[in-house]
Amino acid sequence: TIMNNNTKIPLLSSLGFVLTGCTDDISGEWVAVKGGDNKFPYTQEMCYGGDYNYYDYEYGYAERSEYCYSGTIDLWMTINDDLQGKMVTLFSYSYSYSGNEETYTDTNIDDMVVKTGDEGKYTLYSDGFVLDCTLSDNVTLKCEAPELEDEDDPERNLSPLTFTKSE
Repeated sequence: TIMNNNTKIPLLSSLGFVLTGCTDDISGEWVAVKGGDNKFPYTQEMCYGGDYNYYDYEYGYAERSEYCYSGTIDLWMTINDDLQGKMVTLFSYSYSYSGNEETYTDTNIDDMVVKTGDEGKYTLYSDGFVLDCTLSDNVTLKCEAPELEDEDDPERNLSPLTFTKSE
């Protein structure tokens, strides 16, 4: 019997597609672009004069004309095909007073596991957070958690946290 090679090639190529085409849409590199109405990297700055009140305590600095604080948060994450990944949070702080400035940086790397739900719904779990996320168009992921909300100060409200997929 003579075998027809033309029938082997399409079968093999379609089998290869089945074996390699199993990635979930949430797999990939993600960068935070927005938290609430705030753009990422998210920066908050506060400056105080020589005297200021903080929780009913009055502070005065005769030698300092002004005290300023700036904090920046940047976030990105990688989600592997096995629905495990890492979230990296970069914190940068700077303080300035009387012409002096000090800057600090700190990085958190959280391992996470992703649980898939209904169409486009995901929950991201780690020791530090639980995020309920919706993937709307395969490149935009919106995540919510009570810890991200600040109803008293809209500038500090980071819910929903919006990520975009980077290629």
